Amino acid sequence: MNFREFVVEHENVIKPLKKKIALAHWNGSITGAKRYFDDLSRLRFHLEEVYAAREDFTFVERVRASGDFENRLLSRIGDILYLRYLGRQTDLSFLAGITKLSSGLERKFNLFRAEFNGMKLSRNDVSDILLTERNSRKRQLVWESHKRVGELIEEDLIRLVELRNEAAAMAGFDNFYSMSLYLNEQDEGNLVELFDRLERVTREPFRAVKDELDGRTAQLYGITEDQVMPWHYEDLYFQELPGLFSMNFDKYYSGTMPAEIAAEFYDSIGMNVSDILVRSDLYEREGKSPHAFCTDIDRAGDIRVLCNIKDNAKWTDTILHELGHAVYDKYVSGSLPYLLRIYPNICLTEASAIFFGGLARDPLWMKSALDLSVKEVEKISSKAGRAIRARLLVFARWCQVMFRFERELYRNPRGDLNAIWWNIVREYQFITPPPRRDMPDWATKIHIVTSPVYYHNYMLGELIAAQFRNYIENNIIDGTSGKKGSIYGNKDVSQFFIDSVYSSGNRISSNELIENATGEPLKVDYLMSYLREEKS
Repeated sequence: MNFREFVVEHENVIKPLKKKIALAHWNGSITGAKRYFDDLSRLRFHLEEVYAAREDFTFVERVRASGDFENRLLSRIGDILYLRYLGRQTDLSFLAGITKLSSGLERKFNLFRAEFNGMKLSRNDVSDILLTERNSRKRQLVWESHKRVGELIEEDLIRLVELRNEAAAMAGFDNFYSMSLYLNEQDEGNLVELFDRLERVTREPFRAVKDELDGRTAQLYGITEDQVMPWHYEDLYFQELPGLFSMNFDKYYSGTMPAEIAAEFYDSIGMNVSDILVRSDLYEREGKSPHAFCTDIDRAGDIRVLCNIKDNAKWTDTILHELGHAVYDKYVSGSLPYLLRIYPNICLTEASAIFFGGLARDPLWMKSALDLSVKEVEKISSKAGRAIRARLLVFARWCQVMFRFERELYRNPRGDLNAIWWNIVREYQFITPPPRRDMPDWATKIHIVTSPVYYHNYMLGELIAAQFRNYIENNIIDGTSGKKGSIYGNKDVSQFFIDSVYSSGNRISSNELIENATGEPLKVDYLMSYLREEKS
């Protein structure tokens, strides 16, 4: 059998299998039904079995070493398959344990509801209380109630981390964290260096934002600044800028239909998403996952989005963001082989999602999307720049927490994780830990279960999105007047993404794609210069 024949046989096995996995995950996420999560665990293990096959790995490894490929596409597939198989060269019992634990923990996350005054609270309910409640004690109780999910899953999650580490060791890696980066064509040393640099450049600008925010927060709650606790921020993890510091974007979206707004926008730039929205599940209900994601069911057009939309800025951002993932999937060239019909790295689809999600707070975009007056846009513009910059600083520091904690988690899963979590939160977010709190608050973040070693890709996505934005503003939108042009209705913007980013799928590496699309390799300069700017 030659390599081309091997690839055809391989695709015939994994195409229907991956579709079944995607459907089981989708159905489990929208219903919470145990049978779907049981199916998901079984199907995921079957996929693990495919890639654990030692004979197939040896064949791929030998062909790849010889360089005996008919063309560049098959050579690229050789690299992809080598990495897929490499990470599964381990004992199947460990893989079985991993898939079973992971699916079970995800279901627990989806079904968990905080409780307050005898009522069960959805994630949106918790967010609403933290947005409006002015009684510090009530805020604390709601915040603590949400964090109880950590107690429910802590031991199983630690065991999951240990199993992942043991499987990685069998494949020849120090731990699961290092292996995951390698298998995703990311260099751990370069990533640490990048995050160290981002930490240095954001520390003082963030400190200024945080000091001002804490001063306002203390005044609002009638406390001193050293009494400001995590529950005084509007977001459960302080990963988003509180409205107290920001301007009130929500008032512009109150009474609107964010999904319709998003659909009209994407249609205006030539990327119709109506087919995606018809298959999607957009509003919250009991048993449904309280989070948001996009899924490509079959790499043949069945793309869906899960959201829990409310009429506010956050959910308008979220639906634009998730559809940013969706259009990437939709416009990957259908002529590519199945194995290449996907983005080359997660950070690129995140860049697309971040680029479009951020438009929800862009004054010029809001003018077109919400039919605002010129006077109102000028009013927003006078405040939006500073708020958006502060919002990005807050998120950048939160990414530092997740990046550094998860790396430490896989290095020492039986360490004092509760203390490690709060030490990192204090160091990078400047948040005072609750006195004498020794609870697994780190375990309340679902990404550690469902998307391990992922969070750094959000920050990489911000960097790439900034570079895309710079290229678009300088080469596609006419900026000769010194005024930033609007993206709304500009089909040249979608053409850039389709032709230069999406269509090539995984035909080339992410680094090559970024350089081909923008004319230069990935740089941190565009995001850093933005973070340094003093905006009105």
